[in-house]
Order: sequence, then C-alpha cells, then structure tokens
Amino acid sequence: MPDFGNLLDPNIEISSESDSQIQALIVSDPNTQMGFPILHKEDELKLENRVLRQCGGGSVAKRSLDDYVKDWVQRKVNAGVDKNNCFLPFLVHAPKLVECSVCQRLIFPGEEVGCSVRDCMGVFHLKCARERLGLSSPKTFKCPQH
Repeated sequence: MPDFGNLLDPNIEISSESDSQIQALIVSDPNTQMGFPILHKEDELKLENRVLRQCGGGSVAKRSLDDYVKDWVQRKVNAGVDKNNCFLPFLVHAPKLVECSVCQRLIFPGEEVGCSVRDCMGVFHLKCARERLGLSSPKTFKCPQH
C-alpha cells in the first residue's frame, strides 16, 4: 500500500483490490487535488458573485453609511432624544466631544462656550457658564483663570 506522499504520483501502480479506492484519489487532472476541485481566484470571485445574487446580497450593499446614520438619527429623535445629541464622533468631520471645565461632563455640539483669551483651552457648557460663572456675553467670556 502506498504512503500518502505517493498519492499524487500519476505513475503509481495498484497492487490489490483494496488499493482501488486509493486510485480514485490519484489526481491526473491539474485542476483537482485529492479528488476536490482547486478553486483559483477568478473562480472564487465568480462563486461569490453567484452566491450574492442568489441570496439577494447585492441590494443590501447599495445603502451608504449616510443612509444608515440618517435612519439611526430618525429612530433616536422619535424615541425622544434631542437631535443635537445624535451624532457619531468617530466619523470624519464630526464634532469632537470635550469635557466641561466646571461639571466635568461631556459637552455636545452647540452647547459650548470657550474662553476668549488667546491659547486658552477652557471650554464650558453654556448653562454652567451662565449659572456658575456669570456669563453675560459668549464673545467676551473669560474663564475663572483669567
């Protein structure tokens, strides 16, 4: 009986009836290996496209990320969440969340006021600045350090 290293050898001789089963595994076609077809890259792509068409997967991929985000925002607004709080900060050009220097909570876009002193990084909730720091005008607001 031949060892497994000889299975792919087309010149192998069958010596008995039990070895006839092994003969079925011997490969003479270059597009098969061990009785299974070898898929090349173009065959895999054709198979993948056929599966997508049969499963209807092509129509699912037509929606863009913006469509999904708009649907998500609409569901949140319908659930009672303020539209200003419905955004994904990891998206490109999305406003970055910063922490209020008074209450240490996150400041959502449109609710912030910054210190008017050059190079000062102090950012506050508009509500915190009015109630706790006596904000009168957002343009001339100076943080407690200044």
